[in-house]
Amino acid sequence: LQVDTARSAGEAMEKMKKETYDAIISDYQMPGKNGLEFLKELRDEGNDIPFIIFTGKGKEELAVKALNLGADGYFGKHGDAETVYCELAHGILLVVEERKAKMKALSEEERLRAVLSSSPDAITVSDLNGNIVDCNEAAVKLAGISSKESIIGKNSFEFISEKDRKRALENLKKTIEQGITKNTVYSLLKIDGKEYQGELSASILKDSHDNPAGFVA
Repeated sequence: LQVDTARSAGEAMEKMKKETYDAIISDYQMPGKNGLEFLKELRDEGNDIPFIIFTGKGKEELAVKALNLGADGYFGKHGDAETVYCELAHGILLVVEERKAKMKALSEEERLRAVLSSSPDAITVSDLNGNIVDCNEAAVKLAGISSKESIIGKNSFEFISEKDRKRALENLKKTIEQGITKNTVYSLLKIDGKEYQGELSASILKDSHDNPAGFVA
């Protein structure tokens, strides 16, 4: 780990104006602001940098206050030095990796929303059971529905003709296994039951741990 040090919260804030850090490890008792006041100031400013309290004060109530204020970890200084610092280092790596995974997920979500809003093609996002969790305006118009809110929560299979649902379910399983299916023609349904021919492509969406989380179609 590459470590930088500061003797107070104020000095740390000044350093953060010039450098980017992956995490903060803060004592509780310091000159000026204590660790909880430092944490509160950061969170009040909307700064969600991973923050660990590392202190010799072993009170449980202090740990609870820290976690309630948005701390990502709380470690005591007492004990064998090698054990204490190994646990701290492990805790730092965990919170930093969690933060990176969260930022990656947010970035992918923002990119997906940009695609949704700009695409002339109908796009739906559904969970692994096919329940629609998001869509664009093109999908709303194609389904003949009055608003986006009216389509959220419905199952994708409601918009596929009954004669094609078994085939659609088989292709859904293929999408999970292969990651993508392309240009499959189905008899689709508008909200009033009117049938029309549609070409559907779908791909799997994954969560921050690379597990299947849903579909975009």
